[in-house]
Amino acid sequence: IDIIECDRIRGVLQRHDARFLSRVYTEWEQRYCRHNVLHLAGRWAAKEAVSKVLGLGVRGVGWREIEIRRTPMGQPTVTLHGRSPLEVLTLASPIGALLLLPLGLFEKGYADVPTWDPSVWLGVLYLAIVVNAMSFTVFYWVVRRVGASLAAMSSYFVPVITLVLAVTLLGERPAPLQLVGALVILAGVRLATRGARAAEVVESARVA
Repeated sequence: IDIIECDRIRGVLQRHDARFLSRVYTEWEQRYCRHNVLHLAGRWAAKEAVSKVLGLGVRGVGWREIEIRRTPMGQPTVTLHGRSPLEVLTLASPIGALLLLPLGLFEKGYADVPTWDPSVWLGVLYLAIVVNAMSFTVFYWVVRRVGASLAAMSSYFVPVITLVLAVTLLGERPAPLQLVGALVILAGVRLATRGARAAEVVESARVA
């Protein structure tokens, strides 16, 4: 949280005090912050980060649907109100499909849809239930448990998990560079999580 962010919040409070607080912060957050600019700015930044992690922005998930609290140890926690993970997924999936639809039509990627056999449709069903619904539900649970910044790092494991599945399920032999890349990813995530935990005390003090 920088000085510019605090100055922005202070300026909005001077112009639209009650309206701004009621539109952005929950009743609990308003009682806790008590017009403290640093606390309000910390929660503003945290809400922005959570909305980016969810991939919908604040128009898909409202400001007041994201509540930033703190544990007894002072660590910030995220609580989503009003929408379950499946509701968020229901919003995100059609939006993503509509964005990709013009590209699919341009590439004539849907010309063979009428010829798909049952195994292909089972694959589509697997993608919808397991890859999307179940994985997003688990991801949002992780966000609530460890926070948005650490949860976002889980995306870095996708290439590593893909490599493991290719070896175990398809019997492929990984190339040496693929193994090196997997080790680099794991080492990078390890360093990043150590840095994130080291900065957690400072961040929790800012948000609190």
